[in-house]
Amino acid sequence: GQPMLDFLISSTLNANAQTAFGSACDGLNFDSVLRLGMDFFDSDGTGFTDPVTATTWGKIKNRYR
Repeated sequence: GQPMLDFLISSTLNANAQTAFGSACDGLNFDSVLRLGMDFFDSDGTGFTDPVTATTWGKIKNRYR
């Protein structure tokens, strides 16, 4: 298959759900949590993949140069 991962700012499933991670930075709420839609806005996810081969990491590095 073609697995893909997308990140959302909000959810209709749970009003308290959030995409966030702990950080040494304060964040807007000063609680050391950075939140998508508040502290950062880039949520590219994992749109396309390379097959897992001996050269996968080289392909990934070249993609982001």
